Amino acid sequence: MKILNDDKINTISLTEGAVFSSSYPADNVLDDFPGHPFMANSAETTIQATILSGIKSLFLSNLMADSAILTITDSDNSLTFNQTLNTEKYSSLKWLAKNNDQQISSTLEPYTIRSSDNTIQNNSDGSALGAGNISIVLRSTVNLKDSPLEGNSIHQWNQGSGTSGRFEDSSGNAINCLNHAHILVGSLVSIPFSGTVLPATISTNTTVSGVLTGATNTTTLAADLTLGNGESGDIELVLGLGSSNDYQITKIISDGTGLNDVTLTSSVSDSTITAIKNPIKLGILRASSVIDFQNPKVGLSKALKDFSIRLPLLNGGYRQTQRNVAKKFNINLILPIAEANNLFDFYRAFRSKPFPINVLTGMPSSQSEAQEYSCFCYMLNAPETQSVSSNGDYVNVNFNICEVI
Repeated sequence: MKILNDDKINTISLTEGAVFSSSYPADNVLDDFPGHPFMANSAETTIQATILSGIKSLFLSNLMADSAILTITDSDNSLTFNQTLNTEKYSSLKWLAKNNDQQISSTLEPYTIRSSDNTIQNNSDGSALGAGNISIVLRSTVNLKDSPLEGNSIHQWNQGSGTSGRFEDSSGNAINCLNHAHILVGSLVSIPFSGTVLPATISTNTTVSGVLTGATNTTTLAADLTLGNGESGDIELVLGLGSSNDYQITKIISDGTGLNDVTLTSSVSDSTITAIKNPIKLGILRASSVIDFQNPKVGLSKALKDFSIRLPLLNGGYRQTQRNVAKKFNINLILPIAEANNLFDFYRAFRSKPFPINVLTGMPSSQSEAQEYSCFCYMLNAPETQSVSSNGDYVNVNFNICEVI
């Protein structure tokens, strides 16, 4: 079992992309509130953290992205390491998207330096990393406009007033954003470009501006082009090549079916929709030293705490609202007294403060321990001990933890 006890992230920033708004800065990943994440304003971003020496594990929670690529740079030892991080969702069932703030499991991965060849390894067997930085490239690539939870696919945008409007199906019926489940504040909306198209031929002494709207469009330049004032010289032609612009949803009122219930980052006229992609979000990031303990003994209890609302009716009917589900563990350990004292010292410091933990380590790869047994959690009660040896060298320790969503 591993507990991350001392975060070594010194600074956090974006080296590619920008934040969705001032309410979702990169610094949000350093607080204790997974539901108050960093959010990007584009389909690709790179978040970078400078780190102090002493790291042995990395933890991420409340991630929303279709891919995540990690690069660790240990400047003290001139080492680098690359890894594709887990972005697999808990389930392929479509109902996972309904009112669920954590669709991808949290991940706690160990990283140490192997002494035999002085390389960074994805295990706990070596020494701690030196100072340097970590960067994570996050991408959102999956088009969800035709994957509604309920109702019809999204076909078009109907502009109401200014930057507001609503999404509609191919028959002009309003799309219920709650039922669709993939229309979120921060979602990326691709709409075909509707600007001026460059002419097929540009003659001499002609001023033009515009874009190429697709790879099949071509523009031919006259062979004897001169500058507009008649002087010869080099000409720089800058073309915008693409088929759509990306907008981002900044507000959704109620179920989004009213003519001005959905607001985009800028005004756009009625148009077809080519893609809806999830926003890029990250709730918690930690790069930390580790306290190691013996694994829990046989009988470890893992459960789920469901925050959904269930309302049986007097006539036998039933009402329900799906909400988040958190992991819970009832942990029983038999520890040498020194490890037990370390746990008590940790509790005295953290008390109600949440922390990353990996409850089981060294398991077969099929157990997916980095995801299945890790979480950002808090202790529901202080640890309790009972002596299991006559001289007190070993004690049985029991405590309960619950995940923070």
